[in-house]
Amino acid sequence: MKKNQKLSHQKSTTPMMAQYFSIKHKHPDMLLFYRMGDFYELFFDDAKIASSVLNIVLTKRGKHKGEEIPMCGVPYHSHENYLERLIRRGFKVAICEQLEDPASAKKRGSKEVVKRDVVRIITPGTLTEDSLLESKEFNSLLAIMCVEEEVGLAWADVSTGNIEIEQCSIDQIQNSVSRIRPKEIIIYDNLEKKDTIKGNLKEWSNRVTYISGVIPKLNNLLLKLCDAYSVTSMNSYGHFLSSELYSLGMLVDYIHLTQKNNFPKLKSPMRFSNTSVMLIDSSTRGNLEIMETVDGKREGSLISIIDRTKTAAGARLLASRVSSPLIDVEEINNRLDQVEAFCKKSDKISEVRLLLKNTLDVERSLNRLNLGRGSPRDLLAISNSLEQIPLIKMIIQSLNNCLEINHKSFFFEELENFGDYKVLYNELSSAIIESPPYTLRDGGFIEKGYSKELDDLIALSQGAKNQLNSLQKKYSDETNINNLKIKYNNIAGYFIEVPIRHGDSLLRDKGEALETETIFYHRQTMTNSMRFTTDELDAIQRKVIESNDKIKILELDLYEKLVSLLKNEAENLYLLAGAIASVDVASSLALLAIQEKYSRPKIDNSLSFEVIGGRHPIVEKSIHNQTNSSFIPNDCELNSKKNDGGGKLCLLTGPNMAGKSTYLRQNAIIIVLAQAGSYVPADSATIGVVDQLFSRVGASDNLSRGHSTFMVEMIETAAILNQATNVSFVILDEIGRG
Repeated sequence: MKKNQKLSHQKSTTPMMAQYFSIKHKHPDMLLFYRMGDFYELFFDDAKIASSVLNIVLTKRGKHKGEEIPMCGVPYHSHENYLERLIRRGFKVAICEQLEDPASAKKRGSKEVVKRDVVRIITPGTLTEDSLLESKEFNSLLAIMCVEEEVGLAWADVSTGNIEIEQCSIDQIQNSVSRIRPKEIIIYDNLEKKDTIKGNLKEWSNRVTYISGVIPKLNNLLLKLCDAYSVTSMNSYGHFLSSELYSLGMLVDYIHLTQKNNFPKLKSPMRFSNTSVMLIDSSTRGNLEIMETVDGKREGSLISIIDRTKTAAGARLLASRVSSPLIDVEEINNRLDQVEAFCKKSDKISEVRLLLKNTLDVERSLNRLNLGRGSPRDLLAISNSLEQIPLIKMIIQSLNNCLEINHKSFFFEELENFGDYKVLYNELSSAIIESPPYTLRDGGFIEKGYSKELDDLIALSQGAKNQLNSLQKKYSDETNINNLKIKYNNIAGYFIEVPIRHGDSLLRDKGEALETETIFYHRQTMTNSMRFTTDELDAIQRKVIESNDKIKILELDLYEKLVSLLKNEAENLYLLAGAIASVDVASSLALLAIQEKYSRPKIDNSLSFEVIGGRHPIVEKSIHNQTNSSFIPNDCELNSKKNDGGGKLCLLTGPNMAGKSTYLRQNAIIIVLAQAGSYVPADSATIGVVDQLFSRVGASDNLSRGHSTFMVEMIETAAILNQATNVSFVILDEIGRG
């Protein structure tokens, strides 16, 4: 059903379809997953789109306005597989659930339909399920708001609860967005400077969601912000500019809209300071292939080459550090100290990595539990992770005892100061079985011996089921029907099934009926069999259903109590997850340094830049994989002789394919790695901290603005010269060709 397509509710419209139209009208730009029993069904244009994208059968259900209604459906129990494919294609999906059972609807009237409503809107920036998320990437939702000349950016990862804010100018939006790499961007459709902002988001246009309607007043958004954080004023989180508060409120409002009543636990908003990190513009990120290749793929990028992490959180932290290298010398050296600690005690690397392998995504599991979307597997993931903590702490402590490195490393201090999780681990490990089901509704996830009450109910249910075996034998002997079976399905419950040829012998109104002590009541005739029940079977079924209902209620109660325990420890567990990620990054970078023969760079506040035996890590790996040959290392020295604030220029000439472009990018990448806190692909490196990294590589005509290739190159070069400082690093490749 198209956005501007209005469907009239004629008298011929069924109550169910009238309900559908009402709900769809509120969500015109989304695919509506409309719950019908064990399926989600889609109708009209939604069905046509979904059937094409998902490659499922497009069928029909009834008629509307004399025309057949297109329909397709996906099973409820496996709908996430289909959701993933739709979300990857950029669609938004509204999940409409049944809010009552059919029996409750009938109590209100024979023609009443089951109450339904949208309980969640799934968009690319609001995912929480593991099956929909990229484990090694942040799943950021970015809100952009402009107040006069100020631009406020606020972004959150709903799956982890991380939330950050930033203030920038309009012409800096593109660079900030390329650093954040959001999965979805939200902008008010009526924003005065929407077109200007839109012009800075051309590369991200397919990820932009425009929010229609009147732009809310800032005070109204502030009320929602305070409600989300349970405070009376946002001043307790620091001073915010109007643009920052607007974007933050806009972000929280959108999360409210999509998550309905299940609002995620968001951490305190952290201000991103672009004065604390190296500034890298969007084109330079692309030219250096830091996070993805020119083809938009992770494989073959710098991050893919250096990533040896064992945990999802560690991979995300590494990506964050490489994307935003530091400019504070002390902080950079703290990170390098962590890596050096593992390099000097390399035997500890394999030990800690073995433990990290069994440490799962605590942040995302915890946030799913907070959202009410968790499962017993999330409890198990946290339990397994807590089991590794004492052993990881022992390894870190052994590093402290054996090394004399003067550092203020974060994970050393955090792991030493964390509380004891032994009680929490013992509770979780004794409660959850080793291989719990993926969903709560499947039940059977509580370990035997954890709850005597539950064990007794399970024994009672099992006893009733054992009676079924005895009853089947009794009926088989009584009727002389050897293949008489007692079976079960979700619709019919328990029933007796016999081959069709024996069916008539159990029917009392037939002349050939057997004279049996038991009375068999006919229930259903199938193609090859007939189904019956008896008073005894009905009595046992009632016992089984009653005990199973009690089991489900008690299991759910025990589950909620365990979730409550974790919620009480949420703040500490989030910190613990961060510490684990730090250990993972440090140990993985140490492994990288050892395996690839990287060296520790010397970082200071001088104007030095000297790389001896440098290599391009991406090209080096490519050459090795393709030809099993080695990259030829080379040096680069750009030291200011007078150290008077002046820089140094290197003019590089040579024939085509001589490696000039590789050389330029190589030295820029070495700077990125060094200031991210990693060892570098060189025999040695001395680097004075770089505040900004610029590149101008390749250009083409911009005919729409009347600019030739030469003019484009001059404009871009002028922009670099106007922004660069005496501690910036610039690479220019083949300038002035036009």
